[in-house]
Amino acid sequence: MMRLGIVDYINMLPVVYGLEKNKVKFDGKIIRDVPTNLNSSLSQGIIDVGFISSIEYARGDYNLLPYCISSKKTVMSVVLVSKVPFEEIKSIQLSTEAATSVILLKILMRYAYKQKVSYGKNGDAELLIGDQALKKLIKKPKHVLDLGKAWNTFSNKNMVFGVLASRKNLPQKKIETLLDSIHLSYQWGQDNLNEIIDYAAEKTNLDKKIISQYFAGLSYSIGIKEISSLKEFYTYSKKINAITEIPCLDIYK
Repeated sequence: MMRLGIVDYINMLPVVYGLEKNKVKFDGKIIRDVPTNLNSSLSQGIIDVGFISSIEYARGDYNLLPYCISSKKTVMSVVLVSKVPFEEIKSIQLSTEAATSVILLKILMRYAYKQKVSYGKNGDAELLIGDQALKKLIKKPKHVLDLGKAWNTFSNKNMVFGVLASRKNLPQKKIETLLDSIHLSYQWGQDNLNEIIDYAAEKTNLDKKIISQYFAGLSYSIGIKEISSLKEFYTYSKKINAITEIPCLDIYK
């Protein structure tokens, strides 16, 4: 049985709702978890395919499949919330659920803002991701930085936070069957987005308008623009020693 790992936030619903709610055929098991746990699950073979952090893809040996989680500009669900003005930040509390966002933040602080800060369990500012970030955002904090928008301003590219990847030993037929199911689920989601928005609103207690705005800012297909952004992200990741090599970015066919 195919084991598919899915990020346990509402950002994935437009792609996977159809699978989870049996709107399309899927002969497998869905495992929901936070990004850091999905990364280790794919690495250890607990799952066969998963929406993993972009930075994890560069650290392992995986097939790159044709789906991702990227922001068109503003992402809303990856934010740095500060108690002090940004130029006064000396320390940042990191999210234990985040992988790509942690590296992205370090890149931005070093190269975009040229600020020296420490990272740990406490800080003047806190990195939040996923539904928790959305809930914090609607409270309109005084000092907040959207990391998707910050990367777009810095690089003029859309940020790819996660990718769909499979283990290299997975048979081609199984990968093709899964991709067919995901494609049908994604198409179903685009055709029935209002139902998904209703479900997400009930799940998170967030306003439907906020969720609609959030979904509109996300993209799930990986193509030339996304590959270009990943290459730049990996280049900076290597500069700060977050990875040792820039990985192959050929999309599995």
